[in-house]
Amino acid sequence: MKSPYFSFLFLLAFAACNSSADSAQTANADDASNANPGKALVREMVAAMGGLDKWHSLQDIEYTYTYRNPATGRQDVSTERYVYDGELSWARYTEHTQSLMPDQPGEVIQGFDGETAWLTYKDSLMTEPQYVNRAMFSRKTNFYWLNMMYKLLDPGVHYEQMEDQTLRGNNYHRVKITFGDNVGDAQDIYLLYINPDTKLVDYFLFTVMAYGRSEPLLTEVTYETIDGLKFPAMRRYAPADWEGTVAADANWMEAIVRDIKTNSGFETAMFDPPAS
Repeated sequence: MKSPYFSFLFLLAFAACNSSADSAQTANADDASNANPGKALVREMVAAMGGLDKWHSLQDIEYTYTYRNPATGRQDVSTERYVYDGELSWARYTEHTQSLMPDQPGEVIQGFDGETAWLTYKDSLMTEPQYVNRAMFSRKTNFYWLNMMYKLLDPGVHYEQMEDQTLRGNNYHRVKITFGDNVGDAQDIYLLYINPDTKLVDYFLFTVMAYGRSEPLLTEVTYETIDGLKFPAMRRYAPADWEGTVAADANWMEAIVRDIKTNSGFETAMFDPPAS
């Protein structure tokens, strides 16, 4: 779900030759957006998050990420670093007892250079498919979760406004999100619960088709504001139905983001696969 990048010179030439057609296409796109109430709600939400312009101005970001199972106390703790141009992703795991190689203690580093994912364990490059595939999933997924609300305005996202619903005592606007062909790696469904007062997503339901899960999980979200942009500081999720009902004894997994830093000037070489 990446935004397309075009040659500046090509755009100048195209604009010079096709300005009237360009204007007509832009007007049609704006009309289509205005006619879609679901997309209008998402646009309002992104504006409340800080806006696309400010988000697009980010060069890179770093944070500490903890993915935790409260029932067992097991957790994965990583320092995450992303460069936005190309969606490059890197992480160093100082603890990984929950989902990433839980029975193999020792430092794990993952990276994604925009094309290739890789993983090292105790400074050794692991080339077996299970490690490479896991690195690809984690690098793309972790980047997406941090930036999800902004990326819901990416090309190829489809919006459908659903009936409002009361959830946990509050009324919410609801928007169903699906993705076009060849957008993303799996055809997941998201159902956003947008607070009509704050314009923010307080909850959302989602599937995980990459792992064959078509029944939804309900996520609660709280935010932290950094440099005028909101990011999910805490996500909790548990199995649910499509009305957002969660069993009383459900185990809520936790994803915690802290120590966010922006525009540190990371060198892109750190995202390249190391020599074997």
